[in-house]
Amino acid sequence: MNVEPCSIYQVGGSLPVNAQTYVHRKADEELYNALKAGEFCYVLNSRQMGKSSLKVQVMQRLQKEGVACASIDITAIGTQNVTMQQWYGGLMANLVNRFELTDKINLRSWLRERDYIPLVQCWGEFLEEVLLRYIPQQIVIFIDEIDSLLNINFKDDFFASIRAVYNSRTEKPEYNRLTFALLGVAAPSDLISDKTRTPFNIGRAIELTGLELDKVMPLAQGLAGKVSNPQAVLKEVLHWTGGQPFLTQKLCQLLLLNCQKFPDNPTSKIQSSKSPEKRWVASVVQRQIIQNWESQDEPEHLRTIRDRILSNEQRAGRLLGLYQEILEKGEVTRNDSQEQIELRLSGLVVKQQGSLKVYNRIYKSVFNRNWVEQELSKLRPYSEALVAWFDSGCKDESRLLQGKALIDALIWATNKSLSDRDYQFLTASQKAERASQEAELIHLRELERERLVILEQVARQEAETANRLKDEFLATLSHELRTPLTSIIGWTRLLRQRKLDEKAVERALETIERNANLQAQLIDNSLDVSRIIRGKLALNICPVNLVSIVSTSVDFIRLEAQAKNLQLEYVIQSTDTEDKGANWTEETETGTQQSNISPLSPSPFLVLGDQNRLQQILWNLLNNAIKFTPNDGRIEVTLKQVTSYAEIQVSDTGMGISPDFLPHIFDRFRQADSSITREFGGLGLGLAIVRYLVELHGGTVSAQSRGKGLGATFTVGLPLLSAPQQLPRDNSQSQPAANLKGVKILIVDDDADVREVLSFLLQEHGASVTIAASATEALTLMPQFQPNILLSDIAMPEMDGYNLIRQIRAMSPQQGGQIPAIALTDYAGSTTEYKMLAAGFQKYITKPIISDELMTLIAELLPTQNLPN
Repeated sequence: MNVEPCSIYQVGGSLPVNAQTYVHRKADEELYNALKAGEFCYVLNSRQMGKSSLKVQVMQRLQKEGVACASIDITAIGTQNVTMQQWYGGLMANLVNRFELTDKINLRSWLRERDYIPLVQCWGEFLEEVLLRYIPQQIVIFIDEIDSLLNINFKDDFFASIRAVYNSRTEKPEYNRLTFALLGVAAPSDLISDKTRTPFNIGRAIELTGLELDKVMPLAQGLAGKVSNPQAVLKEVLHWTGGQPFLTQKLCQLLLLNCQKFPDNPTSKIQSSKSPEKRWVASVVQRQIIQNWESQDEPEHLRTIRDRILSNEQRAGRLLGLYQEILEKGEVTRNDSQEQIELRLSGLVVKQQGSLKVYNRIYKSVFNRNWVEQELSKLRPYSEALVAWFDSGCKDESRLLQGKALIDALIWATNKSLSDRDYQFLTASQKAERASQEAELIHLRELERERLVILEQVARQEAETANRLKDEFLATLSHELRTPLTSIIGWTRLLRQRKLDEKAVERALETIERNANLQAQLIDNSLDVSRIIRGKLALNICPVNLVSIVSTSVDFIRLEAQAKNLQLEYVIQSTDTEDKGANWTEETETGTQQSNISPLSPSPFLVLGDQNRLQQILWNLLNNAIKFTPNDGRIEVTLKQVTSYAEIQVSDTGMGISPDFLPHIFDRFRQADSSITREFGGLGLGLAIVRYLVELHGGTVSAQSRGKGLGATFTVGLPLLSAPQQLPRDNSQSQPAANLKGVKILIVDDDADVREVLSFLLQEHGASVTIAASATEALTLMPQFQPNILLSDIAMPEMDGYNLIRQIRAMSPQQGGQIPAIALTDYAGSTTEYKMLAAGFQKYITKPIISDELMTLIAELLPTQNLPN
């Protein structure tokens, strides 16, 4: 089939500048003359009215007159998931490209020099210092699809900045060369919605009307030779479309496709009449536009109108009611209310001589009274009663709402903008049942008052409970942090007196280290809970063998179990065999082989997860069991497969859990005994962290206990991998101890104690160490000392670690710009990690610093040629 003749008409999109079917309207001359005279203009009306095509034509005419023009489509920049910096940067980049200024300005450098000022001010300087500076002639900037900006939070500032450009003309004459033209589906009042600011009250409105018969002769070109009287056909086309540009182009294209059915055509089955054009056009409209319009509406037009009216349920009823009134009366007086403006922007109605009317016959046929009633019935819970009441001439009171039906209707109507018919019907219903309604309302008020009283009581109780838990937690936190400090400070003072024998010194150092580790664990737990609350705790997912996790965890706590003479046993049950683990008591150790399954061997207990977090889950459960199990008790750890899950059970013969506390066992900051006389320490965070980590792995955790003194069992279920996967080999134990002989290390930290201990530690490993108390001092020492490794704190006064590493990375390699660098930080988290690595650090370590970890990081960063043999 030869479809080439149809190409003369374009349905949808902007018409090219040389389009044969472009129809000139009054708006063409108005917009061209206004912009040429330097006036700010806006073309704001409904979709598919030819705004973009108008822009293309006017812009070409202006460019021929020597005016520098650029067109910005807001949808091309984007507004979804775009920051203010990205949006303004995209806008300015587009203008630099459109005006071909890339050889005049490096936009990135220009923006970087102004990163200390607000973006809207930077945008203003761009207009003055770039566009007005490098473009000597008159400038017109077209901004299309501005309705895309209406829902972003900085649009008021943007449109206010355009108004500011206009206002600057009185003080800066060069601004008279810069003009804007705004196009989109919006009202001027939408551009600056903040009522405390000056509205967008500048510029000239360009009214874009429909196509007129004496101007549409370009459209006749496609029908020439196909019909006997193209002008008569176009007259019928406008009779149906009202001159709406999109519909007019579409109907002309449909007629061209159906020209063989025109009555003058020998193949036509339509009998000739006095008005063959009228019958032919009407037939095509009915068959290919109106009938089954929702399925035939391609490219989409009628559905766009429908969706704009119905998209906001709170306002849809009001818009439908207003449109219904126009259908019934033929027109309504224009008053520029918000509802009238919104209905006009849908394109369904148009203003004519002070009134609003339906735009054309096609709209009136598609969106007819039946359609309005159907849509209103979907919105109204009382549609049938309302129609019947109006059909009775508003006299049949039995159709009015009563009792609960009326209350439901009033509740539904809350915060909705309804039609006048809705309000009339609801008001009449209220009046008809005034006495009973007042009694019912009184009753409802009493119920509401009681509900509020109950809610207030519940809220007060919850607030009191929350305050009590907060006070208990803070008291517990203070106690748990101060208790280790007592031991640390006490033993430290005794050590300083140098009166302890060697055995007492060893005991003092062991106690100090144990209590310092306890404090670090308390802080880590608190940070984990903070990450959990903010949803920032992330997992490093990989295949993990749970056999290794269980074996390592049991071995880790063995000494603590021995200290309390606890019998510690673990059992690993495969699908067909049972492997006994290790049984330890304080007196003897049996089964020193923890399992005959290697941690890296193929195993039925493979899961996807974070190895460290899974280890933390089991450690928390085992530490809990040891803490609450008295001497000579028993703890059993079991790993087995249950259907497609791996199940880990930790059972003890300890103090058990009371039935009333069992439902709260995994709550944050909850402890069975939170009094100051409690026997066991802790913050009540361990089990809360367990539950969150297990659920983050897609698993479940539960607790069972028959009561106080009867022990407890915690069960963790984790989904197994469906197929075995090769686990990465753990080489962490094979790293040799770092030998730093001949390695020069620069330490930068504002804390003298940290500098001293790190310097001593590294010198013990053979390193040559230089210290700096500030970033500024470090930059001075860099060229003199020429270190091989940089250790820098992040939080420092005047210049922090981020700025230090950025300045170092800006140096040449000869000056040390490529030196390996490790960040020292008090803050742990994915955001902090990303920020440190992005700044230029290769590694980071959190305080308190463990010497083995630091040595490992240094060994990883040192080039092999610098390592001693």
